[in-house]
Order: sequence, then C-alpha cells, then structure tokens
Amino acid sequence: MDEITNLTVDSQGTLQNAQEIFTAGGPVMPILLALSVVALTVILLKLYQFLRQGIFSKNVSNLAVSHWLTGNKQAAIATLSKSRHPVAITCLTSMLGMVKPNMNNEKLREEVSRVGNKQINSLNSGLWSLELIATVSPLIGLFGTVLGMINAFKAMQVAGSQVDPSILSGGIWQALLTTAAGLAVAIPVVMVFKWLERTVNHVGEEMEDSVTQLFTSPSQNTESSLKNSGSSLQQPLSSPSNA
Repeated sequence: MDEITNLTVDSQGTLQNAQEIFTAGGPVMPILLALSVVALTVILLKLYQFLRQGIFSKNVSNLAVSHWLTGNKQAAIATLSKSRHPVAITCLTSMLGMVKPNMNNEKLREEVSRVGNKQINSLNSGLWSLELIATVSPLIGLFGTVLGMINAFKAMQVAGSQVDPSILSGGIWQALLTTAAGLAVAIPVVMVFKWLERTVNHVGEEMEDSVTQLFTSPSQNTESSLKNSGSSLQQPLSSPSNA
C-alpha cells in the first residue's frame, strides 16, 4: 500500500511539474503542443496508408516481372491483380495494356506514367505538413524565447536599482523552455519525415525499374516490331490498284 501511495504521489508531482513548465513557457507552448498533435496525427495516417498498401511488405512485382519475361503472362497478371502496392498497380496497368492487340505503345507509356505519378503523389500527400512543422517549430520556440527575454528585462527595469539577479536568471530559464520545446517537436518530426520521404523515393525507384523491364522486354519489342511492319506492308498493297 505504501508503494502504491508513493507512486500516486510521484505521478501527481510529475504532472504538476509538467503543468508548471507548460505554463511557464507562455503563449507559445499551446501552439507547439497543437503542432505536435498535428504531426503525430499525420504520421499515424501515413503509417496506416503505407501498411494498407503493403509498402513495408514484400513487393510481388519482381516475381510478376520474372513471370512476364519468361513468357508466363497470365501468371504475371494474376500475381499483381490482388496487390495494392503502387508498383504492382503500375506494372499491372502496363501488362494489361500490352496484351491488348491494338494498343498504341506511346499512348500506353503515357497512361502508365499517369498511373505511376498518381500513386507516388498519393504517397507524398501530407508529407509537406511534416516538413513545415519541422521547419516552423524551432522558429516558434525561438520567438517564445525572445518574448520571455523581453519580459525578463522589463522586470529588471521595473525593479530599478534594487534589481535581483534571480529575476533575470528566472526569466531566462523560463524563456529557454520554448526553444527546448520547439526543438523537441522538430527533431523527431524531421527524422520521421526523412524516413517516409526516403521510403517514397525507394518505391519510385522500384516502379521505374519494373516498368522499364516490361517495356524493354524482348517479347514487347517483338510485338512492337510486328505492328510496325504490318502497318508498313499495307502501303505497297494499295499502290498496284491505283496503277
């Protein structure tokens, strides 16, 4: 019972100290708290999106591309059909376009580029807010420090010749609280932002590599050459009739 009572008293003391520090930081502290809540919300939403789309799981696109290059097109399409991964969606768009008999190669490239950009933009959505919070938080903390220093020197002026050094020192440590709070918000946010940004860039690199393999595959080049030769053979066939 004594241990439980001591823990309760300690927790209450910790909460009271945190509340005192929060109050001592001045009007800037609620702003930093709101920014931290926004940043945490965005991070959780992006993690949910990445998990839902299988960003952190094994990418099946490599297996599908291997099937496609070996001529097993049905297995390649079936491998990608149930995946939500952005690379899988883009590769599936490429494969479905390639198996269509009358699909123009240039139009297919444009469509694949559109789908790929849409997938990458979806992954990048919301990351700008994390970058903004990581940039602005230290500046807001510094602004709070400047306000605190102004109040400290104002208190010294009011005290006049009977100034107490504790007035200045107390004002300084209270003012520096906002700078520390701003850095405490910015440092983890910028680390998570860089990690998410690198993850999106890695997905983009995988997407470009897989799509390039599909469009430069021997089967695709053979089909394109046959289409071109077929269209060129139609010209001589019509010339004798005109003669």
